[in-house]
Amino acid sequence: MTLNRRSLLYAQKTYMSICDVVNKRSLSFFTVEFDWEDDSNKRLVTKEFYDKVFHATNTHTKLITQKSVDARIAYDLNPKFDKNGNKKSYQPCYDHVTTPQLVGRYLYEEKKHIFNYSEEGWTEFMWWFEYATNVVETTKEENTELSKLNLTKPSDEKYEIVGIILCERFEESKWINSIPTDRKFNFPQEFLDYEKKCLEN
Repeated sequence: MTLNRRSLLYAQKTYMSICDVVNKRSLSFFTVEFDWEDDSNKRLVTKEFYDKVFHATNTHTKLITQKSVDARIAYDLNPKFDKNGNKKSYQPCYDHVTTPQLVGRYLYEEKKHIFNYSEEGWTEFMWWFEYATNVVETTKEENTELSKLNLTKPSDEKYEIVGIILCERFEESKWINSIPTDRKFNFPQEFLDYEKKCLEN
């Protein structure tokens, strides 16, 4: 587990929130109960998970698209500077390899047993939270195209569908030295099976 302090805080808040929903922990003066069958209620859980993953620290897969490598090289040749003459840092764009909202829904529907306020449940939840923070560096244009495929195409096929060439960064080399690779991000089969079921409905 490599979650840093910032990510752990977000993960802890998410775990407690979903635990409260699953176990119907509430206050006596609350008048509305959570109902998973209500689509607007589902969004409360999936949005809670997505928001915290989005604001947590990205987990880098060391994968970057060829177009993003090219964009970095082009920036180095023609960088931007601030008003004091200091070179501005290159601003990369990142694509979450999974769809965090779907991961949140998967956990609620298929892994509900982990939301029991236990250390074992928390440990498994942390694994999935970190899994959802995995990113690949892309260009903004690629990220836009990839986002169109969320919840419409399988996660393990979307890069191929868009025609993206993946490169890999090795050791402490610079991103511009990344080279094309056949390495793929590993998706748990149980999650892919669940995603397939959702796409078919």
